[in-house]
Amino acid sequence: MNIQNFVNNLNINKVAQLQILNIVAKYNINSKLRLAHFVSQTASESLNFTTRVENLNYSANNLLTTFYNYFNSDGILGDVNF
Repeated sequence: MNIQNFVNNLNINKVAQLQILNIVAKYNINSKLRLAHFVSQTASESLNFTTRVENLNYSANNLLTTFYNYFNSDGILGDVNF
């Protein structure tokens, strides 16, 4: 598998292509399956590579609802290992 050719054939801008190639090298994404998972997940989370910044537009209540398993009953962030 030629990762360079695969990435070059993605219908995304050149900046995103270079970023993918850097990440693929850094994290040893070296199989078709790993590359497919990485590209599909990142495409999904970035509107097909059209946005690269998280908007962080969460209210306090939405944070507690969305990320409930990270907060205690008082709404205080607990011990989290990312």
